Amino acid sequence: MAAQFLPSQSPERCQPVTRTYARADAWLARAGQRILPLQAESQVLQYHAAHDTPLWEQSDRAYGPFIPNIVQTIRWYDARSGLEGSIPAERGSVPNVRPTQIYDVTRLFLVRDTLVMRAPAMLASQRSGALFNPWSVLREWGAGASAVEVAERCAYRDAWRVVLRRGNERLYLSESDAVPIKLDRIEPHYLWGQVHAEYLWTTWWGVTGGGLYPLASFRVLDGAVYERASVSRASLVLRDSAPDLEVSSARPFPMPPGIASADGGVVDTIRVDENTWILKSSTFSHAVALRRDTVFLFDATTGEARARRDSAMIAQLFPGRHPVVLVVSDVAWPHVSGVRFWIARGATVVSHAQIDRSPAANVRATMDPQSRCARVGAAVCSQTSHPFSWRLAATRRRGDCPLSPWEHVHRNRDRCMAPAGSVLLGWGLRAAERHLALRA
Repeated sequence: MAAQFLPSQSPERCQPVTRTYARADAWLARAGQRILPLQAESQVLQYHAAHDTPLWEQSDRAYGPFIPNIVQTIRWYDARSGLEGSIPAERGSVPNVRPTQIYDVTRLFLVRDTLVMRAPAMLASQRSGALFNPWSVLREWGAGASAVEVAERCAYRDAWRVVLRRGNERLYLSESDAVPIKLDRIEPHYLWGQVHAEYLWTTWWGVTGGGLYPLASFRVLDGAVYERASVSRASLVLRDSAPDLEVSSARPFPMPPGIASADGGVVDTIRVDENTWILKSSTFSHAVALRRDTVFLFDATTGEARARRDSAMIAQLFPGRHPVVLVVSDVAWPHVSGVRFWIARGATVVSHAQIDRSPAANVRATMDPQSRCARVGAAVCSQTSHPFSWRLAATRRRGDCPLSPWEHVHRNRDRCMAPAGSVLLGWGLRAAERHLALRA
């Protein structure tokens, strides 16, 4: 019976290394000899990639399966500069034509015709492209080999691996032949605050012209696969057959007017009545209202940066100290992205029972020190835990009012009306002209 089920990965276990182990620079050099071609400096790696970043934030449930979002690209990696370029696959491979994006582990450039523009604000959302490339990762680690140490050896994915450490990053190499297995690190995240990220490379295959490259790469956040890429037609090409990856003439990327950051930073206001306002940006708009001495904020969009701007605007609209109630109308990403910020500020979160099965439940877990210790390990727990509590006030329902999406609750608001003193989630705020249905 047990043979009928798919096998599961054995738990990782680690042990100290012995004094006979080679130094970190020797392991990095051995890894380069194993996977890099001899002509890496004179030729360019070209390959086709199918990169899937599932739309987990926009799917109809907070659990999988999620909407697939596969992008086909042609990519070129120049080992001499460490830069990689990509273009949509439908454009085809055109020699000496600049790719639409050029990037490495720390930089991102957007290309339009002959214009090259630096776009650091977009790097966080695009960095996985470079970290999916083990040649690029190995080059970066090799350049800073003096800061790398051999940490331990771990049994991971059915074999022993030597683990190199640099700061809070760990690079796993196969103990038998030094092939890179994964990059393990703590990353900032707009919604979860920070995550345990693993970049896993599997199923290595020969590159036409020399070297080895993985046919599949994965980005795993806190144990869940968030991105994956498959590779085909990997080969070395002559440098004059590849696009131009020169970026020395790059200039800053011109942000559209009124947008101060990648999350549509400028927050403006639209007045509904004396104590009710719409907080509007280029990406999301939501409402804030003062009732008696309490500020009610309806949804927390985009993330911490937007939440900070909302907080500053609320302080201008309603001076003085006020308790804050954050009303989460839906369990989807646009409504819970800034929840962490408001929990940290001591706000009470009000929502329906579905929030316990939503991304907000994970936000709650990331705010809990004991849970965070269990997820990221005791070594980094003291640096990443937050001494904030989560307070959830589920909306009280009358009679047989269903637990349903807010649109349905809005249609049934008379039947679902909550007692005086609580907040009803049934409002129909689609634009500034709509009025809030509040009971305070």
